[in-house]
Amino acid sequence: MKYCYRILLALLLPLAVNAAEIKEIQINQKNIQVEIADTDQERELGLMYRKTLPAEAGMLFKFDNTMPVCMWMKNTYIPLSVAFIDSNGTIINIEKMHPPDRKYSLQQKSSEIRS
Repeated sequence: MKYCYRILLALLLPLAVNAAEIKEIQINQKNIQVEIADTDQERELGLMYRKTLPAEAGMLFKFDNTMPVCMWMKNTYIPLSVAFIDSNGTIINIEKMHPPDRKYSLQQKSSEIRS
């Protein structure tokens, strides 16, 4: 029976990460409530599994060092605008990202895909 509890805890752990610290930031005189993702685990989970996100809300991914980063939409069900911000707080790029179209998803070993 102990084994079942460990599995249950492992399944519930990602839900606990969603209880991130929330702060209010201002962009172009607009107040936005953001969840702070400043650990590897919080950044990896990101906004996965969310079905909705309020209009004036988002997630701020904080990194210790300035570096190029990649974002992905794995298990993300809502379209997002991702703003890349430099160390001075200036938005340097905004990318519109959409959930993958699961209807046309192709999953094969790369050696099996021929042009």
